[in-house]
Amino acid sequence: MGGIDYAWWKARMLENMELFDVIRLDHFSGLVRYYTVSADAEDGRNGKWSKGPGRKLTDAMTEVQVKTSHGVPIHPRCLTPHTMAYHR
Repeated sequence: MGGIDYAWWKARMLENMELFDVIRLDHFSGLVRYYTVSADAEDGRNGKWSKGPGRKLTDAMTEVQVKTSHGVPIHPRCLTPHTMAYHR
């Protein structure tokens, strides 16, 4: 997902900024942590939480946002203890 400098994400943000006045990031908590399950698992009981890309990705998107003067609002329901710690 990271690639070189998150180029795919930056391009996606730029494209969306051409189409929309405001961009909302859903599932923001997935940037902080996400649940992984092995592809050969019968179900998700033996999955685990993994660390997300966090600031590396949001900094890359902010770089694009600052250059274009677009805001990226966060829905209040996305502010879990893990995402609140991220914002500190």
